[in-house]
Amino acid sequence: MTEKAKAIDADYTRYLRSVDAAARLVTVLAEVDDSALEVLATVLPLAREIQDAGGDASTEAVLVAIGESVEWRSKLGRAHFAPVRVQHALVMLRSLRLVGSHPAAP
Repeated sequence: MTEKAKAIDADYTRYLRSVDAAARLVTVLAEVDDSALEVLATVLPLAREIQDAGGDASTEAVLVAIGESVEWRSKLGRAHFAPVRVQHALVMLRSLRLVGSHPAAP
Protein backbone atom coordinates (compact mmCIF):
# COMPACT_ATOMS: atom_id res chain seq x y z
CA MET A 1 0.00 0.00 0.00
CA THR A 2 1.38 3.40 -0.95
CA GLU A 3 1.84 6.18 1.59
CA LYS A 4 -0.98 8.12 -0.07
CA ALA A 5 -3.30 5.10 0.19
CA LYS A 6 -2.35 4.66 3.86
CA ALA A 7 -3.12 8.33 4.51
CA ILE A 8 -6.50 8.02 2.81
CA ASP A 9 -7.22 4.85 4.79
CA ALA A 10 -6.25 6.55 8.04
CA ASP A 11 -8.44 9.55 7.28
CA TYR A 12 -11.37 7.32 6.29
CA THR A 13 -11.19 5.24 9.47
CA ARG A 14 -11.12 8.41 11.51
CA TYR A 15 -14.83 8.78 10.74
CA LEU A 16 -15.99 5.31 9.75
CA ARG A 17 -14.48 2.19 11.20
CA SER A 18 -15.12 -0.06 8.20
CA VAL A 19 -16.60 -0.38 4.73
CA ASP A 20 -19.56 -2.10 6.38
CA ALA A 21 -20.09 0.94 8.61
CA ALA A 22 -19.97 3.20 5.54
CA ALA A 23 -22.55 1.07 3.72
CA ARG A 24 -24.89 1.08 6.74
CA LEU A 25 -24.51 4.83 7.08
CA VAL A 26 -25.31 5.54 3.42
CA THR A 27 -28.34 3.22 3.49
CA VAL A 28 -29.75 4.86 6.60
CA LEU A 29 -28.99 8.47 5.66
CA ALA A 30 -30.62 8.06 2.26
CA GLU A 31 -33.96 7.77 4.09
CA VAL A 32 -33.46 10.64 6.56
CA ASP A 33 -35.04 14.07 6.05
CA ASP A 34 -33.15 17.35 6.44
CA SER A 35 -34.34 18.15 9.96
CA ALA A 36 -33.35 14.70 11.23
CA LEU A 37 -29.95 15.07 9.53
CA GLU A 38 -29.43 18.32 11.40
CA VAL A 39 -30.24 16.59 14.69
CA LEU A 40 -27.84 13.74 13.87
CA ALA A 41 -25.07 16.17 12.89
CA THR A 42 -25.52 18.04 16.17
CA VAL A 43 -25.93 15.04 18.45
CA LEU A 44 -23.01 12.98 17.10
CA PRO A 45 -20.10 15.22 18.16
CA LEU A 46 -21.72 16.08 21.48
CA ALA A 47 -22.44 12.44 22.33
CA ARG A 48 -18.87 11.48 21.47
CA GLU A 49 -17.52 14.36 23.56
CA ILE A 50 -19.64 13.29 26.54
CA GLN A 51 -18.51 9.66 26.19
CA ASP A 52 -14.87 10.62 25.69
CA ALA A 53 -15.09 12.45 29.02
CA GLY A 54 -16.40 9.24 30.64
CA GLY A 55 -20.04 10.27 30.76
CA ASP A 56 -23.23 8.64 29.57
CA ALA A 57 -24.47 10.19 26.33
CA SER A 58 -28.08 10.15 27.45
CA THR A 59 -30.80 12.25 25.88
CA GLU A 60 -30.69 14.56 28.88
CA ALA A 61 -26.90 14.95 28.78
CA VAL A 62 -26.96 15.78 25.06
CA LEU A 63 -29.76 18.32 25.55
CA VAL A 64 -27.76 19.98 28.35
CA ALA A 65 -24.70 20.09 26.07
CA ILE A 66 -26.73 21.69 23.29
CA GLY A 67 -28.04 24.26 25.76
CA GLU A 68 -24.51 25.04 26.92
CA SER A 69 -23.29 25.65 23.37
CA VAL A 70 -23.45 29.29 22.28
CA GLU A 71 -23.50 28.08 18.68
CA TRP A 72 -26.27 25.50 19.10
CA ARG A 73 -28.38 26.75 22.04
CA SER A 74 -31.06 28.25 19.76
CA LYS A 75 -31.71 24.81 18.25
CA LEU A 76 -33.54 23.79 21.42
CA GLY A 77 -36.45 26.02 20.38
CA ARG A 78 -37.05 23.99 17.22
CA ALA A 79 -39.53 21.11 17.16
CA HIS A 80 -37.02 18.71 15.66
CA PHE A 81 -34.78 19.14 18.72
CA ALA A 82 -37.47 17.91 21.10
CA PRO A 83 -36.19 15.30 23.58
CA VAL A 84 -37.85 12.45 21.69
CA ARG A 85 -36.09 13.47 18.45
CA VAL A 86 -32.71 13.70 20.20
CA GLN A 87 -33.38 10.28 21.73
CA HIS A 88 -34.23 8.89 18.28
CA ALA A 89 -30.95 10.32 16.92
CA LEU A 90 -29.00 8.62 19.70
CA VAL A 91 -30.72 5.31 18.97
CA MET A 92 -29.85 5.65 15.29
CA LEU A 93 -26.24 6.63 16.00
CA ARG A 94 -25.86 3.66 18.35
CA SER A 95 -27.36 1.27 15.82
CA LEU A 96 -24.80 2.52 13.29
CA ARG A 97 -22.12 2.12 15.96
CA LEU A 98 -21.09 5.75 15.53
CA VAL A 99 -21.74 6.32 19.24
CA GLY A 100 -21.09 3.73 21.93
CA SER A 101 -23.93 2.22 23.88
CA HIS A 102 -22.18 2.71 27.20
CA PRO A 103 -20.07 5.44 28.76
CA ALA A 104 -16.44 5.45 27.68
CA ALA A 105 -14.01 3.81 30.07
CA PRO A 106 -11.87 6.31 32.01
